[in-house]
Amino acid sequence: MIGDDSEANFPITLTHLAASFPDTLAPYEQGTFAEILTEADLTAGGFRALRLETRATDAAMVMPGSLGITYIVDLGPTWTVIIEGTGESNVEYAEVKAIVDAMAGDIVFLGE
Repeated sequence: MIGDDSEANFPITLTHLAASFPDTLAPYEQGTFAEILTEADLTAGGFRALRLETRATDAAMVMPGSLGITYIVDLGPTWTVIIEGTGESNVEYAEVKAIVDAMAGDIVFLGE
């Protein structure tokens, strides 16, 4: 557990969206907020997923040039989960990427 006096700050989010996989992916493909550097099809929690590595543009809500790792998990026609994180430096990105990759590898979805 990280105590309150720690300087560890990992900008990582997990978001459950009432949106289809294509609708969730579209803003990434349009390149408005980030340029896609790499893309890989895989699974997360037994569901189809897409793993993107990105670089933030000037229009992003993070520092332009920041590197990002994103998993978009397709839970069906109307549900998607996004697991993502960013790092402003290569070292910070490597730490964030390791955590996000572990989260995507360990995630379990319960219920229907």
